[in-house]
This record gives sequence, structure tokens and C-alpha cells, in this order.
Amino acid sequence: MNWKHDKNIYEYIDDLILENSIIKILKDFYQLFRSTLVNLEREKLISIMESNYECNIVRKFVKNLKTDYNAVANSATYKMNNGIVEGNVNKVKVIKRDMYGRALVGLLRAKVIYQSHFL
Repeated sequence: MNWKHDKNIYEYIDDLILENSIIKILKDFYQLFRSTLVNLEREKLISIMESNYECNIVRKFVKNLKTDYNAVANSATYKMNNGIVEGNVNKVKVIKRDMYGRALVGLLRAKVIYQSHFL
């Protein structure tokens, strides 16, 4: 079932939003936060992080963003990300898990090099 194109799902979500004000607040905040990051609006993101919110969930989310303030602000400044590096690290970790208890470091190294060239 492709729920993205099912109109009943959208109607159900709209009904939920009408019944629960917290869902509307969260949806609005999500849309604001997402558009700010996608459009690389650094000043707007900083103002989001410095604002006070009545909703506890949003307030806790913003508090966690502030713990790594520079990284969050830079995410709305530059289009660069570390996705490629994280993907490679994940592949090496999978190989390491597969090899656990089977061989020494030399064989693990050979397998990582082999898979990086042929996969």
C-alpha cells in the first residue's frame, strides 16, 4: 500500500490535528525547522534555537540542539555533510561484526580492502 497517495490517510491526519492541539504545534514546528535547514537560513535557525516555546517537547528538542550549537548552526550554512564518510564507516563496522571471533587483524584488513575495491 502506498500511503503517500492515499487521501484517507491525509484526512485522518487532519482529523488528528484538529482533535489534538499538540500535534498541530509539533507539525508546525517541524515544517518551520525543516524548511529552515533545507533553505540554509542560518539566522532563522539561530532565532529558532534562541526562542522560548510553550510546548515541552519542542523546548527539550531545542535544548538538545543548543548542546552542539556550532554544528547545528553550520548545518544551516553549508551544503556539505559527512554522509559518505559515515556510510564507509558503517560498511567497515558491518565487516568487523561479521568477522568477530574468526580471525586476526590481518584478515580483517584484507577483507576491508577487498570489499572496498570490488563492492
